[in-house]
Amino acid sequence: MDTGSTDRTCEIARAFGSRVYARKLDSLAGQKNYAATFASNEWLLSIDCDEELSPELRSSLLAWKQKAPDKTGTIFPG
Repeated sequence: MDTGSTDRTCEIARAFGSRVYARKLDSLAGQKNYAATFASNEWLLSIDCDEELSPELRSSLLAWKQKAPDKTGTIFPG
């Protein structure tokens, strides 16, 4: 979700196969909720651009994807 960047952000994202949508920023929650409407899967992992998954969480999520989820959502400790 791009809010009018003037650098090569959209171009770079598209080069890596990302779909890029543009929308004027009204609020961060509004942006995330709007972006979520374009999700093509049942589950969505939403993290900020200055965050990353720890190796342990990444491994755990990959293992979790191999089985049917028993919950409709989760919160990761920060």
